[in-house]
Amino acid sequence: MSFTRFALAVAVWFPTLAFGQSLLLSSASTDSAKTAVEPASAAVVSSTRDTSSTPTWEHTFDRWVDLREMDFSLRYRSVFDSNNAHEFNQGQQRSIVDGKFKFDQQGRYGVVFHASTGKYFNWAYADFMGGGSAQAFQLDYAKADPIQQAAMTAYLTPTRIAEQGASGGWSFYIRRLYLDLEPVQGVEMQYGSLDIDRGAASEITTYDYDGYIAGERLLIKRPKNFFFDEASVTYAYFGDLYEPNFFVRGERLAHSNYHQFLLRKQIKTRLDTSFDYTWQNASNTLREAAEAKIPEARVVDSVRFEAYERLNEISFSEVTDFVPGAKGFAISGAKKNMRNRFSVEGGYAHIDPHQGVLTQSESSATLCMGVNGDAYGLGNRYFAHPTLKIKPYLDLTGYYTHEIGKFSVVDQIVWNKEALNAGFVFDLKKAFFHGNAIH
Repeated sequence: MSFTRFALAVAVWFPTLAFGQSLLLSSASTDSAKTAVEPASAAVVSSTRDTSSTPTWEHTFDRWVDLREMDFSLRYRSVFDSNNAHEFNQGQQRSIVDGKFKFDQQGRYGVVFHASTGKYFNWAYADFMGGGSAQAFQLDYAKADPIQQAAMTAYLTPTRIAEQGASGGWSFYIRRLYLDLEPVQGVEMQYGSLDIDRGAASEITTYDYDGYIAGERLLIKRPKNFFFDEASVTYAYFGDLYEPNFFVRGERLAHSNYHQFLLRKQIKTRLDTSFDYTWQNASNTLREAAEAKIPEARVVDSVRFEAYERLNEISFSEVTDFVPGAKGFAISGAKKNMRNRFSVEGGYAHIDPHQGVLTQSESSATLCMGVNGDAYGLGNRYFAHPTLKIKPYLDLTGYYTHEIGKFSVVDQIVWNKEALNAGFVFDLKKAFFHGNAIH
């Protein structure tokens, strides 16, 4: 199916979505460590709420739309780079809508959508107060040493600063939009702008939760026949890191530079494990992850270990210098709903200093921008993410991370050696839908 026919089909079936996107395209405005709120799974799940007193309109809505996430966030962010430049001192906002338009009542056929603010692949927050990325580049440069300044001058051209520095505004983008078909129970086919299948791993060692690829995926979820709970194959295009709008980069469906093969196995309700091989822009990477639930423990409810190995050296698309293979890992724990109000996650991560090569952008790597979650970035660091529930639909959130030791690449600057976020997440779905429904 060509992208043109795909877009026309969406416009015919869902005129409201098409109209909303046309408004976005006519707008002239441009736009973590974000809160560690994990996005809804791409898998179809059924409603578990009591519908005995649900309004008629909401029954009708549920028939056609599986709304998985709809929230709005505000936060204050303070970030220091590895030269102690206070590059970010600002207010930011984020809006997210995620769900599925269902062709049938069971949701086996439909179109999955994910829209958000934010201008970058790994950045759904956008600045509305204080300096943005363009000002941060100036502050970085002012405190950089001569070697770092030479690298910034070579790779951060005015065009790239304009592209990478457009971090503000209230624009809203369709990041992911894809056909999701399940013709046979447990066999699922997806085509369009997809999320990334992380298995049991998190964005710390894989790809940011706000990320996207354009292509196709086959999932098999028949553990009684195949042993594994999930086996997936993905062929797609990875790139356009500064163009989240799928209606602009839709032609990428005809290209392919990303192949992933993933296996996932859950052992009862205790252990979730996965293994995958990913080929991206000539890099060969293995990833493994395991999350164990230990509710009996008093300190944590769950522990996750995840690791990766980039097996071969790879060069940037802009230069002929080769970056060696490397490996990294993260270990984290979570304690949820203490007294039904307080949760905290934290841990330690080692992400190799050359992981920025996966962006295929020397300018991004100069400031240690990787493809993994921007809340974590590169290097050795500890992190903590507390959440306090004020109402069922309102959370106060915080995040803190600090790099440990000295970064080993002399011409690069760690943009988030120390970062502090504080703000709130307002769950519009829980606030405005009957009975604080959770699908």
